[in-house]
Amino acid sequence: MALTGLIYTYYRYLPLVKRCAKREDLDDVQRYTSSADLFFLKKDHIVNQHLIDIESLAPIRINVRSDFNNLQERIIPVNLLRHMTSVDVINTQYGQINSLLTLRGQLFSVPTISDASSPYQSRRRKVGPGSRMGGFTRILWSGYVTPNLVLALATDHSNMGSHAWYLLETSGPSFSVAEPEPIPILTNITSVYVEMIAFCNLLVAWTDTDGDVHVMDLQGVVDGTVLHSVLPKVNNLGSPVAAIYGLELHVNGDLLAITHAAKNSFVIVTLAKLTKSDGGIEVEMVQATSDNYSSVDVFLSEDTMYFFSDQDIVNDVSSPWGTRAPMPHFEKPLSVYALPLTSNPDLMVTIPELNTNLAEANSEGTELVETSPLVFELSNLVQRSYRLSFIPSGNHFKILTANSGLILLGTVQGENAMIIAWFEKIPGSLPIEVPIVSLDGVEYAGVTNNRAYFYLIKNDKLFVYENSLEEVMQLSEGIQPYYAHTANLALHIQPQLEYMQMYTEAWRLLRDYFYNKNMHGVDWPNIYVL
Repeated sequence: MALTGLIYTYYRYLPLVKRCAKREDLDDVQRYTSSADLFFLKKDHIVNQHLIDIESLAPIRINVRSDFNNLQERIIPVNLLRHMTSVDVINTQYGQINSLLTLRGQLFSVPTISDASSPYQSRRRKVGPGSRMGGFTRILWSGYVTPNLVLALATDHSNMGSHAWYLLETSGPSFSVAEPEPIPILTNITSVYVEMIAFCNLLVAWTDTDGDVHVMDLQGVVDGTVLHSVLPKVNNLGSPVAAIYGLELHVNGDLLAITHAAKNSFVIVTLAKLTKSDGGIEVEMVQATSDNYSSVDVFLSEDTMYFFSDQDIVNDVSSPWGTRAPMPHFEKPLSVYALPLTSNPDLMVTIPELNTNLAEANSEGTELVETSPLVFELSNLVQRSYRLSFIPSGNHFKILTANSGLILLGTVQGENAMIIAWFEKIPGSLPIEVPIVSLDGVEYAGVTNNRAYFYLIKNDKLFVYENSLEEVMQLSEGIQPYYAHTANLALHIQPQLEYMQMYTEAWRLLRDYFYNKNMHGVDWPNIYVL
């Protein structure tokens, strides 16, 4: 069909009309342009940049469907930095590396690819929620149990939106209107801090808004039994285990490192020794670091705990309150420390008093590997940590991996963020420093649950790296990394269901945390119905 005119909203033509029309016509022009109706302007109506015969214009009839209609489904392109709440990576039996992404309440299993590979080697799957449930059931966190089974934390709308743990299959979408809803393995959970969930070797630990630390063993789920325990709130030295900053599980599931505030507001680490029994999980709380300084960002290798500490920092300003009195220019560099957890740990450097031998790198990372039991020696932990002197103090922010042969740190040098590795080039020699990759433009860095991989988010791509010496050296040589195939991935949201979930969540939070347990006599269940 030939174009015979222009479709324009009348108010956009107003500047042209005011500039070209005669002064006595302006009142009429204002009268005709007071609305934002859509008109079809034919060539006959525009002569020498003037509008003529405007009385004959009639608005075009348009049926507008507003985006604010609660019944309309919205399709939102994925933005990793904004939408992602958790990520996990696993190597399948076919050699394909898959990523598990929790994105704005929805769960996807996507393959990792490189620019040289085809993205169609493995398909993307939406694990949940299924059709017409996007928003009502929100998946908050997820982790791989096996390549075909995931552990997920989600809202339980059958229990007033409380949090619940589920085991979901990756083969098809769960929480769908066409399928029976999955049965939670543990429900009625107070709101969980998603950023502080530790999961490894069928053991999951989390902390909630009540300040409690929970541990759940998934080993007996098949038999219908779930071991769930709430950890004590005081360690062996009488320090309260409150104001939790982070959780880290040992690869064997026998130890849980809890980073929390001490009485004097310094940050310390308490190790919870977990022993499974028929009656539940027995817990022994042992303070691992001193409360005279702060210890943060714990990484548990097989027999050693690595962490950052500021205990070597000395203020250059004299003060009657001591050298550690806070000052505006108080330096913030951190040093890397190691704490042996066994009587004969496998360390990168020799400690004379322990008479340890240097060991070769052990950089293989696999899932659910049967390992020989370790005998942990947890006495006098506070006095046993030592500094890795070959790593200079600096503005470190993340321990990506640490074992007897490789230490990988995220650090800031000047204005540049870098990933730097320390490893023994020759067995028995002093570890050398190798800059691996610049983090310019990187928005986030993290480690997977099984610590076999670490990942970076850059330019809305999730880059995945294996935590091994070989992979790290290839990365330093500029070999193209793998990244999760999230191109054109979109979220399907039902606003009406999302608003309902938000209402239920707000109602439940007021029920659980309102300062007056009686709600001042208000019939709170009836308020929800109204």
